[in-house]
Amino acid sequence: MCNVVSLALDDRLIGSIAHPCPFDMKVGIHTQSGPDMDLLALAQRQMGAYAFGGEYRGFGGPGTAAKTPGEQALMEKSLSCMWAVCAGVRGWGSLGCLAFSDIGSITQLMLDLELMSYLERLVKGVAVDADRLAEEVICEVAPRGAYFLNHEHTAKHFREEFWLPELVDRRVPMAWADDPRTMLDNARAKAKRVAEEARNQCPLRDEQKRQVLEIVAEADAKHAQYL
Repeated sequence: MCNVVSLALDDRLIGSIAHPCPFDMKVGIHTQSGPDMDLLALAQRQMGAYAFGGEYRGFGGPGTAAKTPGEQALMEKSLSCMWAVCAGVRGWGSLGCLAFSDIGSITQLMLDLELMSYLERLVKGVAVDADRLAEEVICEVAPRGAYFLNHEHTAKHFREEFWLPELVDRRVPMAWADDPRTMLDNARAKAKRVAEEARNQCPLRDEQKRQVLEIVAEADAKHAQYL
């Protein structure tokens, strides 16, 4: 249907293809993560490339069955994204989503953005040119003790070449022992900061907020019998 709409409006096919969701026979629910799903997704993307002129399209996860941010969410999202990158995917959905998009989490969104930053640097690759090889800098600095950190060339390029994560904890163990924060702690702190400082692009009046809460309360009461 997405292809029909894009063809009708833009006279082009965006290359949307069906996404595999095998069942977990243990719990009786479809799944969007795991090696079985990733293998099917690789085949699905090859079929899509065949159908749409050899170009790998479509969107990748990062999907997870986890209900809270943590080890399971990071494992499933990271591995599914890596396989998707290998299959040529460069578009992503489900950021900030848990439980196969049944749950939304600002903390998970912060973690997913860090993952996207990792993947962005990965697909950027390595540029090899005269400026980056810097043979003249090597000849200048090496004989004097190889203090490359002091050179202007390092200051110019290190932010482009090195990945500088915001949430990943790279401190030495003794520094961590004095302040034992984890990546998840950092994500929660960032989520709280963003929620407090972010500009509200669509502010609601108090009356509108009250109406939203009434709608939510009515829905909760209606479906409480199924919980």
